[in-house]
Amino acid sequence: MPNYFEVKDVFEPRIVGVKDGFGQVTYDDAFLKAHQWFDELYKPGTPKDTWRAWANIPDHAQPLHGLSLRPHAKLTDILGISLLHGYLINDKVRELLATANLPRHQYCEATLTRNCTPVKERYWWFVYALEAGETTVDFPQSTFTDCYGTEPQPVASYAEYLDIYYQTNALKARKLVFNENFDHTLDMWTPMFLSMKHGYISQKLHEIFTRNDVSGYRIRKSECDFVFA
Repeated sequence: MPNYFEVKDVFEPRIVGVKDGFGQVTYDDAFLKAHQWFDELYKPGTPKDTWRAWANIPDHAQPLHGLSLRPHAKLTDILGISLLHGYLINDKVRELLATANLPRHQYCEATLTRNCTPVKERYWWFVYALEAGETTVDFPQSTFTDCYGTEPQPVASYAEYLDIYYQTNALKARKLVFNENFDHTLDMWTPMFLSMKHGYISQKLHEIFTRNDVSGYRIRKSECDFVFA
């Protein structure tokens, strides 16, 4: 069975340059005005329906032009930015991902500026469809707690999970039992709203990244247990 790790941002100033932990890249009101489709992803019919667009982000993603490197930010292979989903990656990482087993995905061009001067290095907004668990998670066999992680919360089905989500908040998944519909050969994947907003990387792909000195990310042992059919 596969071994997955959480993908986390790097905050060490000697690597990323910035010291406040908010990532190397930002965007402003001018960027949002020029990318209204991006802004609309945060404004669904109801606030809790945001997940529907983001779960299928390859259908909506477009190039990101005019992102700004923050003062003192250093370029890494994977850049830190506050986005709901996806990674800013360079050509090196894209070439390595070409050998990986990925969910439905898309690479969108991302252009950067530093002090209003274009950055020559080429980057991509790498996005992929998120795992909502509708057909892949055995909910009765999985373990959940309330959003605070204190009270156990049995869940009989995906429909019940959605009802709880819309009425209160997303539950915390402590153990996820996946059925045979889940592709456990994936090298990267991300749960949609199972209280785990970070992505996961396979040990195999992480080792490939390590051998090729990919910078700008770190891994951590998952706080949720995974069981695969």
